Amino acid sequence: MVLYKFKDYEYTTNDLFFDRPCEVMGVVLYPIKAKDYEQFLDYAKYVIFSAKHLGIDKIKDVDLLNSLIILSSSPKGELDEGCLLTTLIDLCNLFSLVTKKEIEYYFNENGYFFKDKEGSIVIDKKNFNRIRTTILRMGLLKEPKIFEREIDRKWDEKVRKAHSKNTPALEFGEIVLVVSQDMKYSIEQTLELNIFQLNSYYMRIMHIYEAETTRLFATVSSDCKPTPFAKNIFDELYKDHSDEHVIKGNDFTKLIE
Repeated sequence: MVLYKFKDYEYTTNDLFFDRPCEVMGVVLYPIKAKDYEQFLDYAKYVIFSAKHLGIDKIKDVDLLNSLIILSSSPKGELDEGCLLTTLIDLCNLFSLVTKKEIEYYFNENGYFFKDKEGSIVIDKKNFNRIRTTILRMGLLKEPKIFEREIDRKWDEKVRKAHSKNTPALEFGEIVLVVSQDMKYSIEQTLELNIFQLNSYYMRIMHIYEAETTRLFATVSSDCKPTPFAKNIFDELYKDHSDEHVIKGNDFTKLIE
C-alpha cells in the first residue's frame, strides 16, 4: 500500500514496516517509535485536523499551518501569548521527534515556519499539509470524519460501537506486553519497534490465535469454518470498518433509531 507518493517516489507500508524514513518535499520523516508514542499522541492534535476541519478550505490565501497555530493559541477567541508560545514549542517538539533534528520556530512576512539549525529541514505553509498527512499515516492515526448530515454521524457511531464490542480496545501497554511475550522480546526491545511494526506484530499474533482456535473447533463441528492463516495485515491496519456497512434507502433511518 502506498502511503505517500510524489512524482516517481513512493513510500509504502513495506518501507514503514522495515523502519525506513520517508522524504516529503525535502523533509526526511522517521517512523515513530513505540517508546515515543505517548509523547507523539500529546502533539497529535496539531496534525489531525485538515483545512476543511478548520473551515478554511475555501478561503483564498489562508494556509493551514498558520491558521492552526493561531486557533490553537486563542482558547477564548483572542490570541494568548502564553498559549502561542506553548503551541510553537509543541510543534518544535513534534517536528524534532519525527525528523530526529533539533527544530526551532521562526517568523517572517509569510508567517511561522520551522527549521533545524543547519537549515537542511524547513517546514512551512507550503509543505506542512503533506508532512501532516504522512505523519498521521506513519503513526496509524486518522483525521476525524466530517459528516454533512447528522444521520450519517449517528450511523457511523453505531457501527463503531458494534465493531468495538467484537474487538475491544486494549491499552497501549497491553499491546506492548502481548508482542513482548509472544515474540520473546524484552520490553525495551519491544519499545524500539515503530508503531506500525508493533501493531502489525500484534494483529498477526491475534490472527494466528484466532486461526488456530477456529481450526480446532472445525475438527468437532462442521458448522465452524476455520479462519485462513493468510491475511493482509497491513491493509487491515488502515481499514475503516464503518465503510463496510453502507446502507441506502429507507432502511437507513430505521437502523439508526
